[in-house]
Amino acid sequence: MDYKINFTIEDICRELHKFTDAPNLEHVAITLRHHYISALWAVNSVASLFFRKSETSTLHQRAYVSNLRFSALLASEHIDGLLEGLLAGKGEPSKSGIERSARNLITVMEKISDYLPATQSILELGELSKKSQQLLNELDFFYNAAFYVLNSAFSPEMQRDSYRLDLDVKNFHRSQSLKAAPLTMGDPELVSIETKVDYFSNVVIHLIQNVHNHALNPGNDIEGRLKDMQFRGWYEINSIDDAPKKQIVVTVEDNGFGVSPRIRERLFERYASTKVDDDSEHGVGLWAAKQFVETHGGKMWFETELGKGTKFKFTIPYNQKVVLSSRNIIYKR
Repeated sequence: MDYKINFTIEDICRELHKFTDAPNLEHVAITLRHHYISALWAVNSVASLFFRKSETSTLHQRAYVSNLRFSALLASEHIDGLLEGLLAGKGEPSKSGIERSARNLITVMEKISDYLPATQSILELGELSKKSQQLLNELDFFYNAAFYVLNSAFSPEMQRDSYRLDLDVKNFHRSQSLKAAPLTMGDPELVSIETKVDYFSNVVIHLIQNVHNHALNPGNDIEGRLKDMQFRGWYEINSIDDAPKKQIVVTVEDNGFGVSPRIRERLFERYASTKVDDDSEHGVGLWAAKQFVETHGGKMWFETELGKGTKFKFTIPYNQKVVLSSRNIIYKR
């Protein structure tokens, strides 16, 4: 896992300035806010759960987790400052406000990186239950996702003229330690697709975070699988070529407990969520992902069975099929 900031204050200012001419800047800010902050919200939720579930943890262990939780909240505040600066002039960003928040965000994230991954360091301070160790693994996972999202948004190294969803998914898979991830990510099976826009950061990462945040909601565990000590959650990502419609169909599938009937019809609505047990803002990621897919000519839907799991699917239209060999075909949009 990679816990390193690869961008500067100038990089943040340059990237945010690209949005100043957006026709609906408030709409853009809502989407960006969720994209930048969602993994940090998850850190806060997991840390709060650690305090409730880890009765045998030592004072030093709790202090370590508390510092990481506070740092996530602080980073979130600085991200809010970035977007407030963007909105301050209704299209003419507040440069001083963005620079100040950018400087503070980088400082906090660099300090956080010194304490990650947290699991091994905290276990060196004393033994913990299996459940508590799992929560620490989740903490590391979501911080890894937070660093990835911020780097993908602002790092010049990750800004490209074209994107390969298949390669981005495989790189993300390689970055995940099986011991550190709360759910196992299966080996991805994807056809090669090249696009001008970033489907991984704008769609797939939201679906992955949705799996981690919602797929194992105990309220939907109608078969009591959580009681089985051998049970382990997993998800996988694959895609196929729907040649008659000239589109790639991407599927993110999990073996979680399914989507509750009460939320299914509203699942893609803004702020619709299966979670009501914390102070985090939910229900934006799926909405934002669907908006992105549809803006670029595709469709998104889901299939779910309560107690069994869920499949989120979306399409990427293509207009070119380049056959390099029988085993090497690249679809281009």
